[in-house]
Amino acid sequence: MKKKSFLVLMVVGLFAVLTIISANAAEPLMIQDLENMETDVPADNWHYIAMFPPGVSWANGFGYLDSEGKVWTFIDKNVYSIPKQVEMLLGIGEEANILIPAGKIVTLTYDGGKRLDVYLPEYWTSPSTYYVYPAIDGSTYYDEALTQLAQAAPDSDWTVMYEANELPDVAIPAWIMQGDDSLCSVSGGKTLTVYLPAFPGELLLYVATDGSTYYDEALTQLAQSANAAEPLKIKDLENMHITIARSSIEWGWEFSVGLVGQPTISPLGTIVDNENSFKDGNSAEEPYRVWFMVQSVDESINVHAGDTLEITYDDGQELKIYLPRLVEDVNLFVATDGSTYYDEALTQLAQSANAAEPLKIKDLENMHITTPTSLFAEGWEVLLEDLSSGKLLGLVTDNSNVYEDRPSLNSAEAVGIRFNEVEGDIDNPAGYSVEVTYDGGILTTEGTGVTIVSYYRDDLVSNSVGNMVETRMKYITGTTACQLTLRAEPKTTTLVILSYEIAVDGGGGNYIMDTTDTFHTYRLALKNNVVKVYVDGILRITSTPNVQTGYNRVYFITGDTAEAQWDYVRYYTGVVTPIGTNVTVNLPDGVSMTYDNVTQEGYTNVTISETGPEPPEGFNLKPTEPTKYYDITTTAIYSGNVTVKINYEDAWIEPGEAEEDLKLMHYEAPDWINVTDPGYPDTVNNIIQGTVTTLSPFVLAMPISVPATLRIKPETLNLKSKGKWITCYIELPEGYDVADIDVDTVMLNDAVLAEWGEVQDAMLMVKFDRSEVQAILEPSEEVEITVTGELYDDTPFEGSDTIKVIDKGKK
Repeated sequence: MKKKSFLVLMVVGLFAVLTIISANAAEPLMIQDLENMETDVPADNWHYIAMFPPGVSWANGFGYLDSEGKVWTFIDKNVYSIPKQVEMLLGIGEEANILIPAGKIVTLTYDGGKRLDVYLPEYWTSPSTYYVYPAIDGSTYYDEALTQLAQAAPDSDWTVMYEANELPDVAIPAWIMQGDDSLCSVSGGKTLTVYLPAFPGELLLYVATDGSTYYDEALTQLAQSANAAEPLKIKDLENMHITIARSSIEWGWEFSVGLVGQPTISPLGTIVDNENSFKDGNSAEEPYRVWFMVQSVDESINVHAGDTLEITYDDGQELKIYLPRLVEDVNLFVATDGSTYYDEALTQLAQSANAAEPLKIKDLENMHITTPTSLFAEGWEVLLEDLSSGKLLGLVTDNSNVYEDRPSLNSAEAVGIRFNEVEGDIDNPAGYSVEVTYDGGILTTEGTGVTIVSYYRDDLVSNSVGNMVETRMKYITGTTACQLTLRAEPKTTTLVILSYEIAVDGGGGNYIMDTTDTFHTYRLALKNNVVKVYVDGILRITSTPNVQTGYNRVYFITGDTAEAQWDYVRYYTGVVTPIGTNVTVNLPDGVSMTYDNVTQEGYTNVTISETGPEPPEGFNLKPTEPTKYYDITTTAIYSGNVTVKINYEDAWIEPGEAEEDLKLMHYEAPDWINVTDPGYPDTVNNIIQGTVTTLSPFVLAMPISVPATLRIKPETLNLKSKGKWITCYIELPEGYDVADIDVDTVMLNDAVLAEWGEVQDAMLMVKFDRSEVQAILEPSEEVEITVTGELYDDTPFEGSDTIKVIDKGKK
């Protein structure tokens, strides 16, 4: 069989372990000094694990682990003057066919004792080395831009064993299946049309989630779009600025903005690189489509991919225009998001403002050629295969167009669409497309005879702390039970699911119901030898666990003569949160919560980490080193308010900071909100409290004082004067507005409050009672006056001025 054409569809297959690629890049890990490394990867399988900045040799980087003698030894290397992004190299040993399971970690100690677990993806020994890039939460990525996720840090909330319709935000460590995998299938998937450009020969394309195809892996150079973008329309161009001027001479090349279809001699405006001075032009009667013309003047064009133009148009609207690599004269067309295109239809992308989201697939269920074009009975084959192993996932032949399915992948591997010639030449016109059905939403398990299909995870499950396992499933047919089990040594509890009832194995208790009519959500909870079973959110069974010995494990089973469909299986650990009013839950690390009203029992948990959303602007996190993010989650159902209390330490307050200014901030995406209750912090007992209605990360933060410029009048103050006022003029730096100052908080030398104030010419003029000020001052040639206060958003400001103080009444 002659191979004529090759098209790669960037997808990853996972059966029960899921990896999600984020549409937005993660924040990279930055390090100055690597102090130590530890890992749970077996040392006898590896040579080294190295950390270094991108572009630097691993031997000259931060440091590395060496496994000589089958014992990991940390070799410390360089310290950098500023934090650098981290690239990780894993070099494998001499043994072949080694599998490093997903979820192994490398623990880093860096920059004065900070610690971070970096999570490794599943990896075989071919090739012998591979590179990943860590993010600040320990997730690893295949690309330096941190968009191609390799392995995410585990979720602090539910841990997923199998998830179908509701994909989790993180990759899940490996699960184990016992039994015959041919007794498992995934169905109910999504269908996507993949759009292909014209190509008669070999071609490599990447696919986005909307079916568009791209020439580059970063998904910026579009080959064929599923939908055209919306064109930018401008009536009047008011300003234009080259973000990065690259010309080596004054008049290098020129950027012009004109109307599509109109003469280039009448542009809306122009700007020359490197002069970078905007020259205004004509305007249109109504907003009209525009083009960007780039043409050489005195020097050859040298525009880099990703360079930008900033424009202001139509009464102050602003937009950043993204440019491709340019070395010659060109006309570009612009979309409303600033992306540029080579064609007026906005389908041939030049440079995207944001990379598209790559398509990820875990299982191929069907593939269909939309418009068969072959004149022969067989034509050519379209195959979806695992690129690393060559394992075939499915194929269809043009023009018979009959799909042949193959087993799904058991690990995260890239797959590609391959075109193999059978009869005749491949001839794909533009717009040729392939429909793929993938990622089925339901796992179907079927037992036959003595075979039992089971999935399990060994984890730190605790009877005293409390655990829950939950599934959404449907019993199809059979006479044996499906089971959902929590084994928390020495206690074990199993929920038995039959077609006509559910029951707790060993401890007793059952509930009669039809488990075959539809999907039901079953939740099994175990804590302090008490078992509770909820069906669709309603408590149906209260029981006791069995006494067992052995391992800690979470698992689910399909019986030897049963058939079942599973939507997801997941479990959770935390502090029990009972039904009631004013329910207080004491969590670790000095955190406590009080719920107004809990309507369904669950578990509440707090995870403390050094990383989280970007800190609130204008604040320093407390403590500063290491920082603390309090991520509070619960499976309980509640209504009303939740009061959150967190203990802090005096050592977190630095010299010059006022302890009473400490704030409790709550992350309500995309903003941090100050939720500190009145009267807090309690500076005697070191407690800060806030009230919220939802749960997400919390931090303690100290406002950063804004530096203010002051002018005190009079500049010479006579203590015997009978005047009424001392006047202060306050200016704030760029980005702040003096109109936002709360005059009631303005104070002179921490002793005299302002009486009144008003904004005058971008300054705030405030008046202080002259007699009160004179009472706290002593005569001197130079007396420093400090004025402090707060903006309405609680941001503090502070400034000082020096005046002369005299006392003419003294001899």
